[in-house]
Amino acid sequence: MKQCSVARSRAHGGQRGFSLIETVVAAGIVAGAVAALAQMFALSIALNVAARNGSAAMMLAAQKMEQLRGLIPGVDLNEGGTLDSSGAGFADYLDNAGNLLGADGSAPPGTVYVRRWSVAGMLSKPDLLVIRVRVTKPGPEPMPDAASLITLRSRTAP
Repeated sequence: MKQCSVARSRAHGGQRGFSLIETVVAAGIVAGAVAALAQMFALSIALNVAARNGSAAMMLAAQKMEQLRGLIPGVDLNEGGTLDSSGAGFADYLDNAGNLLGADGSAPPGTVYVRRWSVAGMLSKPDLLVIRVRVTKPGPEPMPDAASLITLRSRTAP
């Protein structure tokens, strides 16, 4: 019986499993793959959050643009405002759901988005107004996923 076992082990070259080096290399490859997948997962989450913020900002900008375009020309549509700072009557402070928290002054607690707009006449075409709307996050640094819209509007009703 012993002769049979010795003959089998010689037929397989004396190997009965993986060496320690092969096991360590395989574990290293698996660990590297898991680390790369974890990094891709974290990047995917960050990009999804940025896309969600950008989409919400664009929706809030479009909402304000439609409101401004629907005002009666010359009666309700006052000129002024700036996109860089919050001017009286030309800024809104909104929460994460787009609810209005305040309209003038500094950002109230809970502000997630700052919506600013400006209405200015065109020098070359005095009958046209340029309406600009920008939605950003509050703070000194610019938001990379800010939304900006620009449209033209006649000063007089058609």
